[in-house]
Amino acid sequence: MIRITLPDGSEKKARPGACVCDIAGQIDRLLGEAPICASVNGELRSMYDQLTEDCQVTFHTSATRQGRMVLHHTAAHLIAQAVKRLFPAAVLGTGHPTENGFYHDVEIGRPFSSEELRQIEAESTRIIDEDLPIVRCEMSKEGARTLLIRRGDILRLELLAALPDATLSLYRQGEYVEFCRGPHLVSTGKMPQLRIHGLEAVSWLDDPHAEHLNRIHGMIA
Repeated sequence: MIRITLPDGSEKKARPGACVCDIAGQIDRLLGEAPICASVNGELRSMYDQLTEDCQVTFHTSATRQGRMVLHHTAAHLIAQAVKRLFPAAVLGTGHPTENGFYHDVEIGRPFSSEELRQIEAESTRIIDEDLPIVRCEMSKEGARTLLIRRGDILRLELLAALPDATLSLYRQGEYVEFCRGPHLVSTGKMPQLRIHGLEAVSWLDDPHAEHLNRIHGMIA
């Protein structure tokens, strides 16, 4: 058995390989709001990550900065998935959480219209309703390159080439895949409703001579 030490100094025991969520289940009544993620020995982890040795665990909800950042990070992926469903030829840039929300960059050769942004927001609601599991996988760098080419994510090839890692982590939700360190929610159904509140013209990697992108800004509704 492994020992899990909680912030108050109390301990729980579990078999090696138990998920973070299994430990949360043991103390559910004390947590109140359902946790979104956890810090394991100071490293932010998803609720489905496995525990293999004695460790210190702190759970985070939407009331904590860490929990909100994971929510916003997952929201950026969700908006990108909605864009690709509605605009299959769109080329994705990068997406990131912010303190107050999230954004994702997209290239379609022109600005999105207000109606198109409403459609993207509505599609994000459908993805939430589908409650797709968000699963972490690993892939070789060469496999990642092949996948990006096949999916038309040509901008991300530049980012991939700069990475030193031979193996990369990716997160899959339904048909959508994004290379990312995570962590994320366990499923799209755990995401509150999203709202798109802005559109900004940016350049890829802040290079004024590079591709012009739409930066979709959003927040948790």
